[in-house]
Amino acid sequence: MTEKQSRGAQTREGILVEAERLFYSTGFDRTSMRDIATACGCSQGNIYNHFRSKEEVLYVVCWNEMQRLISMLEPLENDDNTSPVEQLRVFIERHVEHTLAPPKGELLHFDIELRHLSPPHQVEIIKLRDAYDRILRKIIRRGVDSGLFGKIDEKLANYAIASIIVRARFWYSLQGEMSLTELSNGIFKFLLNGLKPGVKNQQQVKMA
Repeated sequence: MTEKQSRGAQTREGILVEAERLFYSTGFDRTSMRDIATACGCSQGNIYNHFRSKEEVLYVVCWNEMQRLISMLEPLENDDNTSPVEQLRVFIERHVEHTLAPPKGELLHFDIELRHLSPPHQVEIIKLRDAYDRILRKIIRRGVDSGLFGKIDEKLANYAIASIIVRARFWYSLQGEMSLTELSNGIFKFLLNGLKPGVKNQQQVKMA
């Protein structure tokens, strides 16, 4: 990579960082390309050298963040050796870290911002969201099949787990009394108690 290409890559990354911050704090509709340029300390023309539109900026921001999350979770997808209970703990820990660890406290809510994307870009982000769902449902299925989790609707459990983690962004503070590790462990224990098989199922597991 040449020095010019390196500077271009740094400028592009800086645009994405400032755009994500503004989209989160001000909202996509109320953020202009001029606002992004001002935050970056460059001209609007410089922004357009890297992105065709504000919508494309949003798409790249969403795609990058979703891809980072999927990369963190992918090792769990085909892991048939680790206990599903431990897989669930790691899944929650990594999602919480991705969503709330500095500077991710300003991570966009993709399901809300999705409406601002063009149909082709929506399709690409939904593919990544589907990958997230697929990994989590495999963990839940392994837990059910092994008797460690009770019989449960995988889709419902998937949505509930994801929602609890994402919703934490609205009340959790990095400056509060609870650390990210404590938050992850609290969510894990709460969900695990809900996923455990009932007394009848536990007896069946012991007899099997």
